Amino acid sequence: IAYRIQKWRLAQLRDRNVYLENIVKERTAQVNQQVEQLKHQQTLKDRFFSNVSHEFRTPLTLTIGPLEEIISEHKEEISKDVDFLTRTALNNASKMLALVGQVLDLNRLEAGKLPIRVAQHDISLLLRGLQERFSLWAEQHKQTLITSNCEEPLLLWFDIDQIEKCVSNLLSNAIKYSGEHSKITIDLRTNSLENQAIISVIDNGTGISKEARSRVFERFYQ
Repeated sequence: IAYRIQKWRLAQLRDRNVYLENIVKERTAQVNQQVEQLKHQQTLKDRFFSNVSHEFRTPLTLTIGPLEEIISEHKEEISKDVDFLTRTALNNASKMLALVGQVLDLNRLEAGKLPIRVAQHDISLLLRGLQERFSLWAEQHKQTLITSNCEEPLLLWFDIDQIEKCVSNLLSNAIKYSGEHSKITIDLRTNSLENQAIISVIDNGTGISKEARSRVFERFYQ
């Protein structure tokens, strides 16, 4: 009787092991299938971004061409105000074209392959250029946009595209949420003791509530 009971238990264990092995195989197949689906979706997303970039690039290029021709061929025929507006439109269109070229940066960042192009640049010149680029938009909102401590050249090593994106985002938010008759300042300061350069965008907006501050870097949260 003991022998038969032991034999029955071993058979039960073998059947249980076979059952578990089948479950593992099924789950593994399901996981592999899901992985393939995710890879396929990622491929479709990358292809979509590439196609959109291509479609945006053509009209932007066709916009930049006439603006460049106006500045180079008809400069003497237009007033200073028109020349300023044309250059502003050209600068922003050129920047948009550059951003379209970087539209895949998000995918590269998620994949850990975002290239950082570090070189020596004048940060003061960059900030003054941003102030000039955003000044017309600020004026349309009846706002004053100025720079502070950006008169003297300050050479630093950084990725100019990434720093420009950061400051542009801050300026965009400041203009959109500060309200009319506000003052927006792009401030540059140095801390020689800690070998740091500090860029601040200061405005008269209501600020961010204490409850929301912990979510500042949460993607897509407003």
